Amino acid sequence: MKLVLQAATVLHPSAPSGAPAAVRAASLEVQAGEQLAIIGPSGA
Repeated sequence: MKLVLQAATVLHPSAPSGAPAAVRAASLEVQAGEQLAIIGPSGA
């Protein structure tokens, strides 16, 4: 089994209109047995 994410964009629901996307056009593929961590500038 694998996880595939293609061209995903994430917007914060409470962000004001016109605010930049938190994630823009992210694509990734995680194979069975692999681990993944996504860490932002704040370490969160």
